Amino acid sequence: MDPRRFSVAMFLLLWGSGGDPHAAGQPPSASAEAAPVYATHGDSRLAALIAEALERNPRIREAQALWRAALERPTQAAALPDPTLVVTQHARSPETRVGPQTTLLSVTQRLPGFGKRDLRGQVAAKAAEAREEVLGAQRAEVVRLVKHAYYDLGYVDRALTIS
Repeated sequence: MDPRRFSVAMFLLLWGSGGDPHAAGQPPSASAEAAPVYATHGDSRLAALIAEALERNPRIREAQALWRAALERPTQAAALPDPTLVVTQHARSPETRVGPQTTLLSVTQRLPGFGKRDLRGQVAAKAAEAREEVLGAQRAEVVRLVKHAYYDLGYVDRALTIS
């Protein structure tokens, strides 16, 4: 197989996937978990292309970032809401039976019903699991596109050598 055609096919695959053409020069982001192994049938070139596409594809990077963000949400969702501090300064101090009131200070804290914080945390955890599935589906789609381009290029190369 001609290396130039091979390079052009991979460039078109990465470019056509909505990626930034300058992103190829950036170092790949570290994945939080090991990527699943895809069947290459012993073809080291195909394995290298799949690995490169999985590292550099912008849609996979986006899905990874959204998944990592979703992993942090369960603790935030289960936390108490922020307390509120209110300071009131009167222009004309009102007279009360305890004397004039010049400044009022109040602190409030909303307390959700029993079990609601845990349920919100569970919902956020399920949303993180859904994001992880989206990441896996995005990876599988990129691998499918790489394999399709690789085998189409191999077919064309073989057809050219026969004719």
